[in-house]
Amino acid sequence: MQNNLDKLQIGNKVFNSRLMLGTGKYRTVEHALDSINSSNCELVTVAIRRLPTDLNNDNTTFLKHLDWEKLWLLPNTAGSQTAEEAIRMAFLGHELACQLGQEDNYFVKLEVISDPKYLLPDPVGTLKAAEFLVKKGFVVAAADVIGVGETKNTAVRGPSIGYSAVTIARSVIGIQAGDIIRVVDYLKSCDGVDANKIGAIGIDEMCLPLIHAAAFDNSISTVELIGSQVSYRSIAMNRIYEIGLTPTGYDGIGHPYEVDFSWGIGGVLTAYDLPDLIACMAPRKVVLVNLKDQTLESASNDLINRDMTFPRSVYSNKGVSENLKILLSNENSEDIFDWCFR
Repeated sequence: MQNNLDKLQIGNKVFNSRLMLGTGKYRTVEHALDSINSSNCELVTVAIRRLPTDLNNDNTTFLKHLDWEKLWLLPNTAGSQTAEEAIRMAFLGHELACQLGQEDNYFVKLEVISDPKYLLPDPVGTLKAAEFLVKKGFVVAAADVIGVGETKNTAVRGPSIGYSAVTIARSVIGIQAGDIIRVVDYLKSCDGVDANKIGAIGIDEMCLPLIHAAAFDNSISTVELIGSQVSYRSIAMNRIYEIGLTPTGYDGIGHPYEVDFSWGIGGVLTAYDLPDLIACMAPRKVVLVNLKDQTLESASNDLINRDMTFPRSVYSNKGVSENLKILLSNENSEDIFDWCFR
């Protein structure tokens, strides 16, 4: 029974190992071959964009040096910015699998990244590509971009359109927060860096992952947020916010962003809000500059005073009220920077 439980089935294919290995970032071809062969993995994922179109006449890739009677190719569509690009990459992946002797391999790890700046996944583009590929007989492994099934309007549709696998991941903001924590860990290991004086500045979209990272990592001693939203609650509880799907033009599929905020991170509003994370920073220094309301305009004093009541009370109870500063503008940025990081 235990052996049966340890097996992994995706589509009609059964694997003895649940380990999947990538083929990028190795220092040398020898390192890649040794790693894959030593791991006893059976699934090897490859970015189609990085492969030649004709493996038989190419001497630069190490893929043809692997034993494809023991391994199964999992092509991924990394680098695709639209559903159409991802679909094209999926078909190219099948052609490459055929060149390796796997004519029945229609596996694809589906990725659609429409945001070239922050590399945020496009859940709607992913759905569009997945629906098409499933109808064409592909075994689609799609990412749960929210993390652990938190997406109410994308992950739930996955099984209904025929996903064969869901790659569980952290939320978008969780991934970014994790990256910030890794940078902090690296800084703490550097000579000449005072591990007790590591601070960070977040601007606009990067305020959210930064405050999440700081709430979890006490070694981030100081945080300055410029242009952050004052709270998620202020967005949901106003006349502009619509409960429903926003049409996107993708064959009638709605965008989930206005339904709930768990597209960015699971548990928002049901478990906590942004002011709660600020309170978690106490007694560390926090500066909030030019907080935004639900329309991304400068928040009013009334809104700020209402939503910042809890973090202010926490700082007050700890006797460090002066360590939480809320400013309407960034006019005295040099003085604030000196105060934060001196």
